[in-house]
Amino acid sequence: MASGTDSSVATQEDFNFGCERVEVNDSEFSGGYRRNIMDSSVTISSIVEVGSFLKEHHYHFTAVTPESHRRVLARNCHFNTMKSTDIYRHFFGWNRAVPSALIAPQVLKPLKAANLIVADGPAVKSLVRFATLDDKIFAHSGFPTDDEQSVFFGPDSYRFINFLKQSALNARRVLDVGCGSGVGALAFSAHSGLKGLCDINDRALSYSKANAVLNSCQNVEVFQSDILKNVPEGFDLLIANPPFIMDSRKRQYRHGGNHCGSEMSLKIIDQAMSYLQPGGRLAMYTGSCIVAGEDTFLKLCKELVPRNGFNLSYQEIDPDIFGEELSQASYSHVDRIAAVGLVLEKV
Repeated sequence: MASGTDSSVATQEDFNFGCERVEVNDSEFSGGYRRNIMDSSVTISSIVEVGSFLKEHHYHFTAVTPESHRRVLARNCHFNTMKSTDIYRHFFGWNRAVPSALIAPQVLKPLKAANLIVADGPAVKSLVRFATLDDKIFAHSGFPTDDEQSVFFGPDSYRFINFLKQSALNARRVLDVGCGSGVGALAFSAHSGLKGLCDINDRALSYSKANAVLNSCQNVEVFQSDILKNVPEGFDLLIANPPFIMDSRKRQYRHGGNHCGSEMSLKIIDQAMSYLQPGGRLAMYTGSCIVAGEDTFLKLCKELVPRNGFNLSYQEIDPDIFGEELSQASYSHVDRIAAVGLVLEKV
């Protein structure tokens, strides 16, 4: 459902663009994402097929920080003594390489068809991971998330949803700005009307479409857009979990830009102020650098948002996240990175 307001449950057919499927040599595990070779409809259908298998087998995995993930991967692992449910947690959660003989054919085949699997010595490694939140399952990028178009899911995703729930927000039409995996709109707005997903990242749009199907979400529309530039009018609640890290490689999925990583968040706020109608709101979860005891993002927000015409509420959710970033030169002046949430209402 790339456009329109169809109220039916999202299905694989809704996201079929009619692109020709490319033959894959089943005797080999191809490497990586081969852009312009494997189209998005194959990626979507393959993710849905694998995710459905995992749901049927009661898969559960909570995504952790990269630092915790690395430490777990450093431990020895003995697959031959594991139950199949634990093997899939290691394969799709911890993203370990696993002997292909231990993975069901109905999992290997769709992964191979979409080039979402690679050989790793005598084993195979998935390029897609799955995490769960409440009763939902979400596909996201493999570990480590080094690629420019990586689709993120981690502790920030859980904090984002908790913030939205605690903010007691109601809306007819919710738009997840920079949706990534789609977790914001798909996990939060179970009882809302239309759920919009927008992102500039092609892979994020494919993954969010697949996640909409996997979670039987209704009333879903998807837009490729740089923030709000290509989004139609009418959404009364905008939600966002933008990147906020000062990434030396400036990878799209995590680089927040200038102003201590707040540039992207400030752009969303600026465009939201023009987009929203009276009564409309923006709910944002992001990170803020605390410098010499001052919340730099809050200071910039107060400078950007006019006192008349808007109500702004702001809270510190977690005082210390991504502490490992403080070792980077760009953070040499930063005390800590705090997780923060804001709600901006147009009056």
